[in-house]
Amino acid sequence: AIPASDALAKSLNIPFVRLLKDFGISKFITLLNNVGFSSIKQSAHHYGLSLILGGADVSLWETTGMYASMGRS
Repeated sequence: AIPASDALAKSLNIPFVRLLKDFGISKFITLLNNVGFSSIKQSAHHYGLSLILGGADVSLWETTGMYASMGRS
């Protein structure tokens, strides 16, 4: 077991897939929509656990806007 921040830094995908499985894909989609990823419109079944690995159809504008927002906080 390693901290989530280390797993992300080392590109260890399995811990994050497990986190999404425990958290819930539908709940995560709702969270993503609430923070500005409005182009994620498909069901949890459509995306599956690959959602945590970037398996969603988001625009470049949404992605860069999110990174800019995170940089401001």
